[in-house]
Amino acid sequence: MFRTLLVINCALDESYANRSLLHGLYGPQFADIAFAISPTCEPDPSYRNIIQTWIPPAGDAGCLCGNAALGPHPAVVHSTVPRWIEAAAVCDGFDCVVFTEDDCLLSPRLTASSLRSWFEEFDCVAPPISYCFREMTSWMWASHDSVFPKFAQVASYFRGDRLATNWVRYRGAVPPEQPRLPLFYGFVDWLAMRTDFLRELTVDLLHLRRVWHEVAIPTAILHRTSRVGVSNGIALWGKQRDQSLDELMALLATHDFVHPVKLLRYEQEEVIRLYRHVQPGNCHSCNSV
Repeated sequence: MFRTLLVINCALDESYANRSLLHGLYGPQFADIAFAISPTCEPDPSYRNIIQTWIPPAGDAGCLCGNAALGPHPAVVHSTVPRWIEAAAVCDGFDCVVFTEDDCLLSPRLTASSLRSWFEEFDCVAPPISYCFREMTSWMWASHDSVFPKFAQVASYFRGDRLATNWVRYRGAVPPEQPRLPLFYGFVDWLAMRTDFLRELTVDLLHLRRVWHEVAIPTAILHRTSRVGVSNGIALWGKQRDQSLDELMALLATHDFVHPVKLLRYEQEEVIRLYRHVQPGNCHSCNSV
């Protein structure tokens, strides 16, 4: 029996209010569900919780998220790296872990059967990973102190030749430039990996807790393997997000996830009703680059 653990990250404490709905949605698809929460969030003993124990140090560069409600705060506060590390410590008895944000709606296609078929070929399945240039202007985080400067502080733990080789194997092309230690970035609000690979990955993640997670996690993955499948999940931006709940749910028929879907805006019964009516298409949706 292939056992899957779903870890739902509640980046903000108020997101934990989704727990009953999310557990109801995904309960039939996974062997167990855990909620990754901050130490300031009051845990509900009715659910399995993973409480972050690592406290970000003071003094790191300010965040670019623009959330005025949070006030001034360092970027590392949002990092999911510590929560991946905590998840690795509780994944005994499971064959794979799926990690997602509470506003990243998962397709009913994500079952033990489809996940098992993925991991016959891959160590990890993730949205596309890209090469991170030092002088990149298209992505605002590339020049932030939490990327290259913070990585430089732990660079001695990483092998540039391994990163470059796995990138070539993953992408099928040489890196666009050849620095000693190439970095990579990607969307990490949804990831799936074998539990034995997660334990291996944790060795690198422990060094990368202060590196922006959209760089830390993809770079750690390629430091460990080239066997990375590509999810067909969809992240919506701009006016793409202005869709009805019915339209957002319909996307789940052919995509592994849809992000973001703010479920607290809708009636719980309506969300579950629409979700149960999704007819998944081909379950083996991920592939190589």
